[in-house]
Amino acid sequence: MNTNPGKFIEVGAQDGEFMSFTLWLEQVMGFEGLLIEPNPVDYPKLRARKRSSYSINACAANLQSHHKIVSLQNGVMLHSD
Repeated sequence: MNTNPGKFIEVGAQDGEFMSFTLWLEQVMGFEGLLIEPNPVDYPKLRARKRSSYSINACAANLQSHHKIVSLQNGVMLHSD
């Protein structure tokens, strides 16, 4: 295992496996990271995967404000102002 693991932040982690860009980094390369998932439906699924990374049910944005989240069946998320 890597003695000096890399770090990552995955914004839009969904359930922690589907279309994950960091699962391989975590499991194979020993990287440490933060998984950010704003969708309140997907976040419990992410937590249930028991990944070793930290996770948070939050939105990454450049402004502090409230947005409506629209979730589509294919996992794509949109927001409206």
